[in-house]
Amino acid sequence: MDMERKPRVLLINSPTTNQMKVYANIIPVEFVKKHHPIGLLYVGTYVKNMAEVKVMDFEADVSEKKYIYMVKEVLRDFRPDIVGINAFSLTLYDAYEVAKIVKGENTNVSVVFGGIHTSYYPYEMINQEFIDFIVQGEGEETFADFISKFGTDEMYYIPGMISKKKNGKYPDIITNPKRKEIENLDSIPFPDRQLLIDRSIYRNLLIPKAKETIMISSRGCPYSCAYCQVSGKRYRFRSPENVVDEMEFLVEQGYNYVDFFDDTMNIRKDRVKNICREVIKRGLHKKMNWKFRGVANLIDEEMVGLMKESGCDMVYIGIESGSDRVLKSVNRVVTTENCLNAVRLLKKYGIKIMGYFIIGLPGETEQEIFQTVNFALNLPLDYIQVNVLVPVPGSSIYLSAINDPNFGGDYFRDYTVKPEKNFRQRFFETSVSEKRVKELQKYFYKKFYLRPSFIVKNTMRQNFHSLPYAFKVFT
Repeated sequence: MDMERKPRVLLINSPTTNQMKVYANIIPVEFVKKHHPIGLLYVGTYVKNMAEVKVMDFEADVSEKKYIYMVKEVLRDFRPDIVGINAFSLTLYDAYEVAKIVKGENTNVSVVFGGIHTSYYPYEMINQEFIDFIVQGEGEETFADFISKFGTDEMYYIPGMISKKKNGKYPDIITNPKRKEIENLDSIPFPDRQLLIDRSIYRNLLIPKAKETIMISSRGCPYSCAYCQVSGKRYRFRSPENVVDEMEFLVEQGYNYVDFFDDTMNIRKDRVKNICREVIKRGLHKKMNWKFRGVANLIDEEMVGLMKESGCDMVYIGIESGSDRVLKSVNRVVTTENCLNAVRLLKKYGIKIMGYFIIGLPGETEQEIFQTVNFALNLPLDYIQVNVLVPVPGSSIYLSAINDPNFGGDYFRDYTVKPEKNFRQRFFETSVSEKRVKELQKYFYKKFYLRPSFIVKNTMRQNFHSLPYAFKVFT
């Protein structure tokens, strides 16, 4: 690289091609929602004054042939010095394929992997011949440090990175100290969505005319739900003023809908209330709507009233189960009564509700699954998402599963070493069989979405775009 110019950095959001093929019978690809790759945009924005930066993303249904062509075209036109690729567990096969394409075009390009999967299997990843560096944890400061040292020997010794340094036949693997989390989230620049090569692939499935983007107002989650990868991370948050500053900035860019992607946005009730007040004070409630993911036991009437007034029109609630015994067994802090009260409050103020449910949890009986179905049918929910529990790395259930001789060991480690094209996650059978749980998942969806009351309600709302989904998936 010519040291007189800024390095060129291409950040790539891994294609979902092969996972879409595997799960196409569950979720038709036309109903898969694409979100702005907010993590890559944060990193790209943080370093854009130090480097030439582009961010590449793909349609959910992009074919393997097409994404290979697209990546090669950008590599030849942009000629990056550094390519950063995110590593989500389920898209690892395609992420590796992209890295191979990069190295096939130019072996001198430095390939950097980041994302949650690097926290669990960093050495299995760094030993891949097409990966040069691993970023662990938050990427902004680490990647900026890396770019400032790029092209020198110091780039191998960046806190927060694991590096591969050529040394004869066998390279040295250098493990650097972990980097502290960023304390002041207000200090991080707002993600610049203009860095995206193609901004036309994002849409709101429920409100097709909305120009939507996502925001993150906090990081981490103080809870320890047994099925979750986020468990145990320290909760940090942006100030209400900083959050609304970004909302105002987005309105100026032409956006009129924000989906807050925090793991749990309402951990601090007063902060959410103050965000609402600030939105109203600046008149943004007349220019945009918004939604968020929240926990039921921290929703109160004052909050819901302010949410409605400030333009919040939908909330995603993790209900998970209709059995308090099951909720307690997976370390949930909420009860069914909390969920019932929260849903009733939201409905009182005319806010739509998506209920999240998980079935097949360890020790859950078939009777308790039916209890969950009946609980959902008796709640005034607008939409549901029903997931079959599959243990994921970093969760306490995954640790239990890999120590169970019937589960088959740490198969995600094997997958990281050598990903399979048609990879499927394993079910952890403790009570009800996998076959029966998947039958009950379809039954759950049918009972909810094919009710005459649901169809009539959505027809009266002229909410026709949600009906084809129900009929295509569940009939």
